[in-house]
Amino acid sequence: SQQWQVPINTSRVDPNAVLESIAKDSNEKYIGVYTCGPHELVHNVQYACWKNSSFSKQFQFHKETFLF
Repeated sequence: SQQWQVPINTSRVDPNAVLESIAKDSNEKYIGVYTCGPHELVHNVQYACWKNSSFSKQFQFHKETFLF
């Protein structure tokens, strides 16, 4: 099993670009994604999971939302 490391930066990352890269490089069928943050961020990550999932590769989305 591969370990994924996403560089941490101070700006908001593009969840679609991150998941697209993982989908391309991973041999795993099921990939868990946990998102914790404000509603807009959680929604964007959920959409990216849906967009990058296929029959052969499924992003399993989990969330926790809160207000700042």
